[in-house]
Amino acid sequence: MENHYDIESIRKATFREARRGWDRREVENFLDGIAEWLEGGGSDEVASHAVQKKLERAGQTTARILSTAEQEAETLRVEAQEEARRTVEDARTDAAKTTETARAKAKRTIEEGERRRNAIETVIQDLVARRDAVIAEIDRLAGDLRAATDSYRTAPFEDGPGKGAAAPAGDGKRSRTGRSPAEDQVKA
Repeated sequence: MENHYDIESIRKATFREARRGWDRREVENFLDGIAEWLEGGGSDEVASHAVQKKLERAGQTTARILSTAEQEAETLRVEAQEEARRTVEDARTDAAKTTETARAKAKRTIEEGERRRNAIETVIQDLVARRDAVIAEIDRLAGDLRAATDSYRTAPFEDGPGKGAAAPAGDGKRSRTGRSPAEDQVKA
């Protein structure tokens, strides 16, 4: 028997008779039914059924692919969220460290400024006290000078020392500058 089937070969199919086997009439009726079915578009139905089976398999494969893609997308989303969370956490940690470092530096700068200000204020107070002492000394010396000059103006002075005139204050000696030691003290 050849392997090429068509409706005619199905209708004229013959079988060997056997003692035990199928009822011949039943087999012929069945083959006639198949032939009529194929003539009436059964082959289209078979093709359609085959296509439908292929589409079902393609649908199942597509569903598996989509499911896998969804799982991968979910995994990627979770990993991206975790990476974003770590990045934000690292940024917050870095920002806190930077802020703390800046605050510590600002505190040290302020403290150093306050120390310098206090040192300057101490120097200023010392200078003010020294200035006041110098002014007081100048006032005292000015008073001494006025007293010395007043004593020269009020004392009678005749033609030279020792002739009835009062001698100038001091021992009468003059320095190399021609001034008395009291005058040299005032200049100093």
